[in-house]
Amino acid sequence: MTPFENQDERCQKILQWLYQRQSISVAELTERLSISRMTIHRDLDLLVEQGAVHKRHGWAQLAIDPPDESPMAVRCGHCRAFVPHRTHWVMQLRNGDTQTACCPHCGLLLYGQHRDLVSAVQAREFLYGRMVSALHATYVVGSQVQLCCAPSVLAFVSRSEAERFKRGFGGKVRSFGESLTWLQGQHSVPDLPSRSRKAAD
Repeated sequence: MTPFENQDERCQKILQWLYQRQSISVAELTERLSISRMTIHRDLDLLVEQGAVHKRHGWAQLAIDPPDESPMAVRCGHCRAFVPHRTHWVMQLRNGDTQTACCPHCGLLLYGQHRDLVSAVQAREFLYGRMVSALHATYVVGSQVQLCCAPSVLAFVSRSEAERFKRGFGGKVRSFGESLTWLQGQHSVPDLPSRSRKAAD
């Protein structure tokens, strides 16, 4: 196996394995990644600093809730995919209705469509799986960790947690409003009308 020379790539791979198994030995990590134990411990120390992993006597253990693989029996109001527990987003509208999204990516876009009708909005934050106020959360957009829709948008309780995560997995730290503006820019397609006319022809 070719060694992962980039620490970010190694950390992402370790997290992927931990999501599947919740724990893995340092010995197995050194073998699977073809790197030294010292390098593995440096990688794990970074993940510990970010609050994602615990180190236990030669083992790495997931410190955050693993993604719930069983989706909720409801579809995303934006992309129509089934909504996973791990990343779901809920909006309460002033008329009493509820809108649900599969992740902050779709949730922000859904909010942009209904902002004048929204009375409250909650997101499941990435590190500990708690429901928090989406308006007051901090987001990391465009990171290497892809749990749901692309480009990745993950919610965090505090800016400091988001900044620590960004150091390990890339992306940009944004407020609610900044994330919404960024996403809307990512989804804008200036030449759509001309392409639609061509399709109609």
